[in-house]
Amino acid sequence: MNAMNLPGYATQFMYRKISSLHSVASALANCCALGAFHSNTVILDYPSHAALAGAAEQILYQYHMHRVCIRQCNLIMVKGQFQLVIKSLSSQCMIDVWWIIDSGDTLLLLAHILKRNGPWQRAAIRLFVVIESSDDGQRVEHDIKRWLSFNHLILHSIHILYMDLSYIREYTFLRELKIRQRFREPPKESLSARLMKIFGLSNGSLLQSAVDRGYRPQEGDTTSSSYSLRPVTVGTTSRAEQLHRAQHLNKVVLERSRESFVVLLNIPEPPAQLERFWVYLTYLDKLTEGLNRVLLVRGRAGGSGIFNNTTNDSRLLSSTTLFKC
Repeated sequence: MNAMNLPGYATQFMYRKISSLHSVASALANCCALGAFHSNTVILDYPSHAALAGAAEQILYQYHMHRVCIRQCNLIMVKGQFQLVIKSLSSQCMIDVWWIIDSGDTLLLLAHILKRNGPWQRAAIRLFVVIESSDDGQRVEHDIKRWLSFNHLILHSIHILYMDLSYIREYTFLRELKIRQRFREPPKESLSARLMKIFGLSNGSLLQSAVDRGYRPQEGDTTSSSYSLRPVTVGTTSRAEQLHRAQHLNKVVLERSRESFVVLLNIPEPPAQLERFWVYLTYLDKLTEGLNRVLLVRGRAGGSGIFNNTTNDSRLLSSTTLFKC
């Protein structure tokens, strides 16, 4: 790292018994960070083909990811080849942000952290917002533009994409309840207040509220509001339907972002059961098929301490830890 003039730090952990892996994973989750993101952010390398196939010897990767998720950590999965030292990008290089229903603030913040890093400064950010076909897209777009104007942020373009509920069911699970919780229980310190300390922005509401306020529930949709809904039994048919939905989403993303330099994409809520993680990983693999570089993001914005209040350094990528299994 010194020879290549790379900022950051390296951490190694050793264990002698398989029973100590829990403590090792917890220690790694507590020490990982990404610049402005607080130390509850964990960066994972993309799973191997064996892990995606559900091989028993690759259960370690699924175990680590499961521990990160149940600890309510922010998760960034890195897919593709990212050179440690890159040349400055041209203004024609795109950072494409795919915001599907949730995690809008985390995605946009990560995009601007990348853009503020030296080689990325000339790259442009395109925002693709995927909402349900019944949502008020005009209001969503208006609120996003208003938020960007209020906070003095400039994007290359904003695209509102309507999607049938049947294709984004993994993302709309319990959506209505999450919206109610966000509006009923505002965080003690707003996300935008933390953004203001990092970027010098004006205070304002959460960007996520733009999509939340545009929500229009469809008749007969119980998945967005029912706590009692049980997970669908994982059989051949249900898994095939899930992969079909991922394939449809993948086609939409590829049509618009095949040539972009990097794609930032939020991932749906992971399963609570460890034994279902390989199915979840297969869904993510199908979702990102054909994309060269992807950062898969799971943001925990609601009071989980994403951002470091004391961070006010222009080198926002000054501390990065890669947790590779």
